[in-house]
Amino acid sequence: VLPLITLQITAVTDTFHLLNKEYGRIDIALGYCGVMTLFAILFGARHVSPREKHESLVFAIAFESVIKLVAICTLGLVAVYGIFDGPDAMDTWLHANRFKLSSMENPIQEGPWRTLLLLFFAAAIVMPHMFHMSFTENSSSRALGIASWGLPLFLLIMAVMVPPILWAGVYLDVDTPPEYYAIGIGLKLESPWLAAMAFTGGLAAASGIVIVTTLAMAAMCLNHIVLPVFQPNPKKDMYAWLLWVRRWLIAAIFVASYGFYRYFAQGRDLSELGIVAFVATIQFLPGVLGVLYWPNAN
Repeated sequence: VLPLITLQITAVTDTFHLLNKEYGRIDIALGYCGVMTLFAILFGARHVSPREKHESLVFAIAFESVIKLVAICTLGLVAVYGIFDGPDAMDTWLHANRFKLSSMENPIQEGPWRTLLLLFFAAAIVMPHMFHMSFTENSSSRALGIASWGLPLFLLIMAVMVPPILWAGVYLDVDTPPEYYAIGIGLKLESPWLAAMAFTGGLAAASGIVIVTTLAMAAMCLNHIVLPVFQPNPKKDMYAWLLWVRRWLIAAIFVASYGFYRYFAQGRDLSELGIVAFVATIQFLPGVLGVLYWPNAN
């Protein structure tokens, strides 16, 4: 999970640094981890009862999902109609620059594309934050029914917007790496509102993933690492003890993530960190499938 959280820390740190170079990346990352620690504790470790549904967390995640969807759709439409002057002009430019763009392509017949497809499909259910929102915070089977078509539609709309943003970055000869073209386009056009919207969408997406993943990891560490080794004093308030242990686990996960970012993630691009996280969490897939098809399994 550390590469997954570090991926979000890296994205927020780099984009903030692109907008304001007065602060160093290390300082930005440390401040972001500190703020996210407070938010994670407020959203998921504020009350004593561990069985309580976190309605405020669910609302916050839904709200940030809307923000990032609006942000990427706005960027995509600006790319098509503001930079290329419409789909026809964009198509003309694509045909004129097909050799330049072909160098960026990786045909699916080459490389481990079957494994990548398996990783990406499995990530929709085995990533800790996805599993936590789908099952731990789920209050009814009706919600899963809506999510069964809502989530693919959400991902499809976001995916459709990615190529126009990429092509617009190439067209404008943006100086940033391709994964930061959303910010780079706003900077290249000298449009503060466009750059701010791209940053806000990325910040919302990263913060939601970080908070939910940390809460899920803290709960798993508490149940499967702390409690089997150390039992609370039965004469004291057990629920208060559990609450404080969970808070310390949240803080420890962020400290470990910051350490991973500081000493292992330097020089790694976002896609590499993402692949590492996906490969690591696919180990949960047999267990999830086993629960579905083996009724007596734990």
